[in-house]
Amino acid sequence: MARPQARLGDISSHGGVIVTGALRTVVNGRPTARLGDLHVCPIPGHGVTPIVTGSLDTATEGLPNARIGDITACGAIIVTGSLNTNDD
Repeated sequence: MARPQARLGDISSHGGVIVTGALRTVVNGRPTARLGDLHVCPIPGHGVTPIVTGSLDTATEGLPNARIGDITACGAIIVTGSLNTNDD
């Protein structure tokens, strides 16, 4: 099932923020988030963690796209994204 694309500045279930994204590709004015891009988690001891899941079917600049529902290394789930763009 297709899910909305995550981007720089989108939020996680831990209240964290995606802080890195694609260098040349934007979705609705913000860089696309991908597998390996970084998320800053406010929960003590979590800190800066990469996005560890992504699309098996779509990639941006050689890396799988991150979407709502994908997970970071600290266990946070991406909960916001670009609602008018979807990736499988």
